[in-house]
Amino acid sequence: MRRTSAVVVMGLVFLVGIIIFHAGIGNYFQWNQLVPIVYEEDCPGYSFVKNNYTDKPIIPEAECLRGHVPPTRSQIGNLDPAQMTEVYHSYVENIQVACGDMKRMGLQQDGGWEVCNDPLVRPKKPCLVYSFGINNDFSFDDAIEQEYGCEIHAFDPSMGKPDHRRSDYVMFHSLGLSDYNGRSERKWPMKTLNCIRESLQHTQTTIDVLKIDIEDMEWKVVPEVINNNALHNVSQFVFEVHISLQHKDAPSEKYITALGIFRDLYDLGYRIFLTHRNQFCHYKSSTGKQRTSCHEIYMMKVC
Repeated sequence: MRRTSAVVVMGLVFLVGIIIFHAGIGNYFQWNQLVPIVYEEDCPGYSFVKNNYTDKPIIPEAECLRGHVPPTRSQIGNLDPAQMTEVYHSYVENIQVACGDMKRMGLQQDGGWEVCNDPLVRPKKPCLVYSFGINNDFSFDDAIEQEYGCEIHAFDPSMGKPDHRRSDYVMFHSLGLSDYNGRSERKWPMKTLNCIRESLQHTQTTIDVLKIDIEDMEWKVVPEVINNNALHNVSQFVFEVHISLQHKDAPSEKYITALGIFRDLYDLGYRIFLTHRNQFCHYKSSTGKQRTSCHEIYMMKVC
């Protein structure tokens, strides 16, 4: 009887050992599966040609001028500082196009992002998502994988983690998005969006959702992305803007840059379908109004 019990116990221990072993091996191979390399120092510098765009407008051209229209660059230059502040905050806090079905991907608090799930713009397999700025929170990326089954590339050089395959569809790259190709002051590998798309062989692939949350670097990155046509075939563009990292109005130069960027995005056919105030960035403006210096902006390409 004792011998039988001992055999059973030994069998159970052996079985548990096998399970643990296979789980460990599985995790090892998942972590170490090859992930496409995108941080090599030399990048040919691919540039899209506007005439080769395959983007198709999803609303009639006549409707593209409806909604809140940002000022042109010449008009921006004629605004005084108080007017710039007013125009900027008015623009980033108004929507221009309706999304009837929005889905929260990830945490309800900071870390999650909305995706427009309307039939014309929702991600459909095979779909592709780029997610810049993770900060050890993959809730957005994991939710996109579960909801849509997209191929997801997550980027963040600040986490101290090597490139790895997080799951079947989520690949992590220890790489930062920048307006140049090279190394940052912290020795992080940095690449432009065009270079990344070329390295991953996505130059002619639609990016269903491009998410950028890179803590004030957007003011350098987004102009480079626009000027080099890297938003070619990007359906939804969601990003956080920080007009000021301090609790006060930004200098005029910052508003000129920001309004110019939003005008360029408008001219490319992007319209705001959702905007969200970051609750941690509230301040009282010099005009006496309650403002926030950080906004999450959600855009879709419709024109």
